Amino acid sequence: MSVFQLFLLMQFARLIPFLIGVSRWKKIDPTYKPFIVLLGLGLVNESISYLLIKVIGTNVIPFNVFQIVECLVLLYQFRVWQFFRKNYYFYVAAGAFIAFWIIQNLVFGGLQNFYPYFRVFYAFTIVLIILNRIIYVANENTNVFRNAKFIISSGLIIFFIYQILFEGALIANTTVEEQERNIFIKLLGFMDIMMNVIYIWAMYIAPGKRDFAWNKNI
Repeated sequence: MSVFQLFLLMQFARLIPFLIGVSRWKKIDPTYKPFIVLLGLGLVNESISYLLIKVIGTNVIPFNVFQIVECLVLLYQFRVWQFFRKNYYFYVAAGAFIAFWIIQNLVFGGLQNFYPYFRVFYAFTIVLIILNRIIYVANENTNVFRNAKFIISSGLIIFFIYQILFEGALIANTTVEEQERNIFIKLLGFMDIMMNVIYIWAMYIAPGKRDFAWNKNI
């Protein structure tokens, strides 16, 4: 599969759950709206990145900027899902992400370089946050296959664990050949596609405002 074909497949996989979320925007439980926004930002970021690679040969700046945007939106999503027992924890986590990103990309590295350390740090942190709450999320609905929050959380765990392994391998072995690196990157792309297929179902079954209000009252 060519890079262009993989790009189109990834964008198509992102577009469907995003469109489902947008079509349900007025009726869906508001706590899912940050995730819908994140899907849209992912579409925009990948489009810009692909165009820049074709025009100037690199997408490093939007790639680095999207990292901090993605993790902050995810943190906010976790906040509205009440994954943080206190708002204080949310601000600490957000502050740590911003500080780490600034140190790596503005102090030592520069936005025009690829560094894996922040990606490993925020992926590891996101996984820990979800794992700390996943049992409670699963218990919100006896049928986990119709529990949109559980499905999204599980998808994020799978994706970010693979990202940790991928980036960790690059840190441990800096002499990885370009061909092997491209294989891992394509695998990450296919993983992204698989996750977005899961998100299609999650957006379809996500509770509406009335369902959320009723369950909350119960």
